[in-house]
Amino acid sequence: MALGAAAYALIGERRTPAALPAGAPVHSATLQLHVARVESVPLVVYLEALGAAEAAVGERVHPAVQLTSVNAAFEPAFQVAPLAARVEVGNRDPLAHNTHVFDGRRTLFNVALPLPGTPVTKVLTRTGLFEVRCDLHPWMRAALFVPPTGIMR
Repeated sequence: MALGAAAYALIGERRTPAALPAGAPVHSATLQLHVARVESVPLVVYLEALGAAEAAVGERVHPAVQLTSVNAAFEPAFQVAPLAARVEVGNRDPLAHNTHVFDGRRTLFNVALPLPGTPVTKVLTRTGLFEVRCDLHPWMRAALFVPPTGIMR
């Protein structure tokens, strides 16, 4: 699976109902979606609230998300997690695997999992759409999406 690169924004307009009192603020937005080329799934498109990009990462503790090798495949095949979330990487197979998470060609993290039942925890430090692979088994692929700060509240 090669992750498609896409620049995106959506086109739309929010209209204010006529029942609002005179002088009430009118909220509208113009958004555009541009996809140059997508060679394979996944393509992630999402909406964020006005001002969400400037929101600070909360002090809230997010539950850990799981990324597990099961029957020579990653489960789940697509995972969404907030920035600063913990990822518990595990192996439930009798075979050795590794979980190699890529940000483009750069490694975000690479965890060797020789034994089942010994999970390793990593913290997500960047936003983006990341490709997950097992270097030992090239058919094992997944994707991990960490949306920009403030999206997952």
